[in-house]
Amino acid sequence: MLDAISQISISEVILLFVLLFVLPGMGYLVFNLRKYEKMAGRPPATEKKKKKKDEPPPPPPAPNKVPDNVFPYRTRPLLSPPERACLAALREVMGADYDVFAKTALWERIEPTDQDPGYAERLRGLAFDFLICDRGTGEPLTAIMFNPGKGKPAGPADLLRKICEAAGVRAAFIDLAEQYDAKKLKEALGIPDIEL
Repeated sequence: MLDAISQISISEVILLFVLLFVLPGMGYLVFNLRKYEKMAGRPPATEKKKKKKDEPPPPPPAPNKVPDNVFPYRTRPLLSPPERACLAALREVMGADYDVFAKTALWERIEPTDQDPGYAERLRGLAFDFLICDRGTGEPLTAIMFNPGKGKPAGPADLLRKICEAAGVRAAFIDLAEQYDAKKLKEALGIPDIEL
């Protein structure tokens, strides 16, 4: 047996190595390359379609145009029943010296002190669920946002808190509920000194 192995030349060993290891490895690479090309949405090089010179381009898709004389719109309530319950409780807690506004956009009540447009753009799309303002001056005092419910993303709570802090407005996060206890609501807002 050793005599037979000693009779094998170097070129035969190299050929055997190529047949056993290199060619199967190259086949595996080509197979995977075709698989990844299909996953990326490109046809493999062997499957490219040849374009006909006389073939016209496909027509563009028809736009989804609505009639100009049809207006299918209706109103919807500004607040849901739990939000209305919260507004009533807030008005009871705050008394006559304060106004409570619902669904207020940040950019309507907070403005950047820097002229860079990025700071103003940061406020777009953000809103307070409720905003408590001093009735005499109209100055915003406390911003109220509902805690996100289960299964909803946390949202920009940290961003809202930082913006409120920078603007000198107290930020309070409360749970949305069907009814509210005035005392617990005052504690959540951090205003135990206001008399009912």
